[in-house]
Amino acid sequence: PTAPDDAATAELPDWPSDTVEQLTALHAVVAERPRTAEEAARQFRGAVRAEVEKHLEALRVLGVVTGTEGGRFRIASAGADVAVGPDNQTQP
Repeated sequence: PTAPDDAATAELPDWPSDTVEQLTALHAVVAERPRTAEEAARQFRGAVRAEVEKHLEALRVLGVVTGTEGGRFRIASAGADVAVGPDNQTQP
């Protein structure tokens, strides 16, 4: 896969500096459609794929997302109505 060009990168939101905000942002990205860690990382300027992958794995362990064939993560059906909020709590 190719990296986004400079113009496309400039339009991307910055990767949040706060861990809870990072998890919230990843939840929103995966809610749009299933994504690999690489695809999710490309949705943010400054995101590191390894860190994104660790966060997605944490969300998987918590039951918020599930893994699919092809290494994609998607919102777990049981957690579809749950969002990770900035107050570090899950919210219905």
